[in-house]
Amino acid sequence: MVFLGYLKPSEIFAKLKLLLITKIFPCLLKFILIFVWWRQMQIELLARKLGMRPEELVRVSIEKYLQDELACVEAQIAEILAKYGVKSPDELKSKIESGDVPEHPAWEDLIDLRNLLETHKRLLEVIKIARRS
Repeated sequence: MVFLGYLKPSEIFAKLKLLLITKIFPCLLKFILIFVWWRQMQIELLARKLGMRPEELVRVSIEKYLQDELACVEAQIAEILAKYGVKSPDELKSKIESGDVPEHPAWEDLIDLRNLLETHKRLLEVIKIARRS
């Protein structure tokens, strides 16, 4: 094998590209296909044991996962709101600006609260889509 240090960058790129196309991609593709097949067999086996259709098991599992995530996010939102005795991010921001609560860690909690509310909104949208399927 040629030591890559003596090659121009374009030659190194060409050799790496050839290696990817001829060796790595075919192996990776085989691995992915085997993994997908194995997962499908696991889903079919579990569905059969539960007396469900595989599609139904996947749908119910996704809904359950989304509901659990939603409950976790709602608990985190409630915890931050209760910590500062507020009902909204705007109210928390007002308390920080007026000095009613210490800036640290309130600013960080405000950022977390806003992110959690955005995640909550996205989860509700995804749950709505999942229920239509």
